[in-house]
Amino acid sequence: MCINEEVRKLKSMQLINDRCLELQKKKGGKESSKVAIKDTNGSAPPQAKRRRRKTNGQKSSGCRFYKSTALGNFSDLALDEVRDIEQLVSMGRELEACPYYGARYSLPSAQLVVLPYQVLLHAATRQAVGINLRGNIVVIDEAHNLLDTISNIHSVCITGAQVQTAHSQLTKYLDKYKMRLKAKNVMYTKQLLFILTCFVKCMTIEQRTSSDNAEDVTKLMKLNDFLFESRTDNVNFFKLLQYCQRSEISRKLNGFVDRYQSEVSVSHASSDITSGHQMLDGSHAITSCPLMMIESFLAALTNADQDGRIVVTKKKSQLGRSFIKYLLLNPGIQFADIVHESRAVVMVGGTMQPVSRYLYVCA
Repeated sequence: MCINEEVRKLKSMQLINDRCLELQKKKGGKESSKVAIKDTNGSAPPQAKRRRRKTNGQKSSGCRFYKSTALGNFSDLALDEVRDIEQLVSMGRELEACPYYGARYSLPSAQLVVLPYQVLLHAATRQAVGINLRGNIVVIDEAHNLLDTISNIHSVCITGAQVQTAHSQLTKYLDKYKMRLKAKNVMYTKQLLFILTCFVKCMTIEQRTSSDNAEDVTKLMKLNDFLFESRTDNVNFFKLLQYCQRSEISRKLNGFVDRYQSEVSVSHASSDITSGHQMLDGSHAITSCPLMMIESFLAALTNADQDGRIVVTKKKSQLGRSFIKYLLLNPGIQFADIVHESRAVVMVGGTMQPVSRYLYVCA
């Protein structure tokens, strides 16, 4: 739904989202508001004139479609009649207002909101968008896909390329800002580095079995068994995730990588990463911030032992293609918040047999 051509030309969706957030933080639409100090003759000094001439020639650094007045007008018109996404985008171009944030501003006053599964069933996404289920009626169409969709959304996979890239970026970040960070932040950052190192060892085939005849190794284990085997059972993931959310370390790390790309490079240990999905060119991976995906995986590790399983696949001589995947076995724990918060849940589907599965999830 983005209508900013400078942002739309970015190839990766992650880069588009990051650029959008970056433009929101910048002040735009106004020229310099500072008043030049005048001399005794009533005219501005030469330095102020030169500064003012430079400022007047600059363009707005923020997104010109992210303005409160235009978004307010968009929000009012969006509630007049039912529109699809294409119509909202066309109206956003006419009003020069962001269709995405204009539609979000319309949510509190809307009587009917149509959402994809991914927004409704993921609590963090639902909270970020601003969807409030309390006292509302939730209607789920094509509900026969509900259980599989919940399991797929909350199943997380991290690769060796992502882990090693995040470790390299986080190490450079800590080396550069170690003297500025608080002791507690340094402690949690070192915990993240320790966990990433443990994950790399967990995805590495042992030296005595890493001969040319060695085959790929895949292991299915319980959650607690994985924590013991990876030697991360003594880490408090709840406090670590609170730190990640409070400090926004993944977003800061992403900005750090964009600013110091020439300095942030993958270590020699990851030089053999040549995955088809993530190619490392020596400076940074295609995935701009793999730490976000790793945070999602750490959040999955906080679930109960019986609600999920861990699959560890070790690729021969290709650590970048090795991966650790969390599989959600009990969709009910992720659907419980929707049932408890909403006034009622209506499931509509064609083949919802046996019905007992859905009743179990709702219970």
